[in-house]
Amino acid sequence: MSAAAAFSPLREFNFMRSIRWLFLFFIFSPVLHAQTTEPLGLRLDFDTGVHDQGGAASYFQVTRLLLDRKDEILDDLDLNLGGEILWLADEKPVAVPWPENAKANWVNLEWNNLNDSDGFNYEAFRLTRLNLQQNFDGFQAILGVQDFTWGSGRFYKPTDYFNPMGPLTLLREEPLGSEAVDLSQALFDDLSLEAAGRLLAGGAAEWTLRLPERGIGVSAIPSFAHLTDRQGLGLEGVVTFPTFQLRWEGAEWFFSSGRSALEMEAGVSSRWDGSNLCLEWLQDGTGEALGGFSNGNPAANYFYFSLNRALDKHWTLDPVLVKSPDGGPFLFWPRVVLNFDTDWQFSLEGQVSVAFTEGPLALNPDRVFLALACEL
Repeated sequence: MSAAAAFSPLREFNFMRSIRWLFLFFIFSPVLHAQTTEPLGLRLDFDTGVHDQGGAASYFQVTRLLLDRKDEILDDLDLNLGGEILWLADEKPVAVPWPENAKANWVNLEWNNLNDSDGFNYEAFRLTRLNLQQNFDGFQAILGVQDFTWGSGRFYKPTDYFNPMGPLTLLREEPLGSEAVDLSQALFDDLSLEAAGRLLAGGAAEWTLRLPERGIGVSAIPSFAHLTDRQGLGLEGVVTFPTFQLRWEGAEWFFSSGRSALEMEAGVSSRWDGSNLCLEWLQDGTGEALGGFSNGNPAANYFYFSLNRALDKHWTLDPVLVKSPDGGPFLFWPRVVLNFDTDWQFSLEGQVSVAFTEGPLALNPDRVFLALACEL
């Protein structure tokens, strides 16, 4: 494809279908009058850039409207509401900001045209949260559509059992929601028991048990997960010192086919000379975390290094480097952020393969793009 074709303005953008979903968010606003009045919690994201996959550069843009709101409707009873409207214009849709292989919910809470689009315009509307949260004397119950964000890893979270986000996802803020129940009870001062389950299409169910123990500077969370095609034993541990933190997180999977595989991540983070540094190692034993970007060894190991440094009160530098010792290129992921005094944020970032060889990360598309975000 030529550069002129990639940036051609002669495209049939079907944006009206996305606009109509915008009004659905405001249908809920009358029931959100709580004991305290707060902003609605909207954020508008706009990302535009170029990615190169297979030697052909193409233009893409992503426009998202995100809703994230929490209201206290009664004493100890909260209503959580979250959703997303997305419009993706992309010749080769590789920038979809949620797991491509996510499991379908029992009730489909998402509309999209991913299977019947015009080949360039992709639109979606989905609910990520619509639940009631009850807190009472050490007991918490959440019932309804909810998104789970378990785990402590920065690069990837092996114990984030329900719809974990991919390590190289561009837009990382919104995991998928599921119809679920989440119950937790404090047993002792630092120890609690959590049970969560969700319903999937066809009547299947998945559930997990977690035993979080969180003390001063130390936490350990053993867990068990029952998924539709596997069982998993997990463990998450975090030790926090005054100047650095150690993390370990892993899940041993036992598949219905009889095979087993280990997903594990270990890391250290610290602050040095005004910069936040993080180094992590991921063993992608299943090949599900990054195997889609490999043409040599889907089940591979990866090293992840990130640096976050505030240059002044407005500018932030946030580069990332990813490399597999099993081969493949270095993946350089630079990001520069400009925060205005208002609610606007501008950033420039990209994902670029360096020293290309065949193997892990060899199929990750090179990208460079601009992003603009606004809190409404």
